[in-house]
Amino acid sequence: MAMHTLTLALNSTGTDSETYTSIHISTGASIFNFGVSFLSIGIISLDILAIFILLKCKLIPFCTRIFSISFILSDALGSLFFLCTQIYLFVTSKNTDLLHNIRNTGVGFFFVCAMTSITFLSLDKVFSLKFSLQYPASATRKKILLVMGCTLFGIISLVSAFLVAGYWTACFDNDKPCNIWETTKYTRMFLVGLMVLNQLTVTFSYLYILKVTRYHQMALIAMLNGTNRTPSTTWSVQQLNSYRTILSILLAFLIYYMPSVMHGVLLEAHVGDRNDPNRRLFQWFAYVCQQIYSFISLRLYVGRNQECRYVLFRVLGKCCQGYKEKAEYLRIQVFDIVVAPVVNATTRDSPV
Repeated sequence: MAMHTLTLALNSTGTDSETYTSIHISTGASIFNFGVSFLSIGIISLDILAIFILLKCKLIPFCTRIFSISFILSDALGSLFFLCTQIYLFVTSKNTDLLHNIRNTGVGFFFVCAMTSITFLSLDKVFSLKFSLQYPASATRKKILLVMGCTLFGIISLVSAFLVAGYWTACFDNDKPCNIWETTKYTRMFLVGLMVLNQLTVTFSYLYILKVTRYHQMALIAMLNGTNRTPSTTWSVQQLNSYRTILSILLAFLIYYMPSVMHGVLLEAHVGDRNDPNRRLFQWFAYVCQQIYSFISLRLYVGRNQECRYVLFRVLGKCCQGYKEKAEYLRIQVFDIVVAPVVNATTRDSPV
């Protein structure tokens, strides 16, 4: 009964033939919208903090750092865009078909940008393993920034071109009223195609990383045991942690991003059923999963790095003594620096 009530609360009752249908939202949907809006504010705040931390880190490889910043920035902009549409929804108290389409397309664009950054992160790891000698020398800062800039420019250019083509086809080439869903049809199909491509690329990349990691770790165990055959010896704690980290990144990506990809595919396959109660419920479920992954990704890509934690504790240590002590401990672990005690002037020249 509760699920049925929530389904009705998230239901949109606009008709397909009316492009700008006004859709009033119920109390249940309003509460849900407030909830995801507050989550968006939290995501934006944490993303800004994470970007600040990554900019302060110097030991993280440039490729990993810039791809992580690109992902977090795309995630923050997507949440900001969604929050703006939510504010408009709260002010007008009406959810129009136009707003629904703009929110779906805009959030989808930033979602694709975030997925593309994750794809770059996974490919960076694959190339580092596959071409361990050539890749570090060839992956210079200029080349990395050029590849990212060209990719972003290509996505923006194609999205703009598809928007113009869709608008021309839907509003000028026929005598029917301009339908906003037909206008963004080509753009949505392009974004969904990129979602599927990124999903497959990241999945196979991390499967390859897992395969290579397992092979090298088992070979290391065999070497330590003095045998060329793969032993049945259990892995060390460090090896297991490395394997679990890679596996957790892959599983989190699949579990929390798959619903959004499925929603995009289902929407384009049956766009006329977009206002179906179950479809609307699944759409909100997909976006909540996307928000959850925003918090998890900060832990996976930032929180587990010791240098990032050191920068965070150093910032927090300005107002809390406990974090200052943790920052001092991590400073020694990260930079391997030990502050020598102050030497008295009378004993400075004394023999050691």
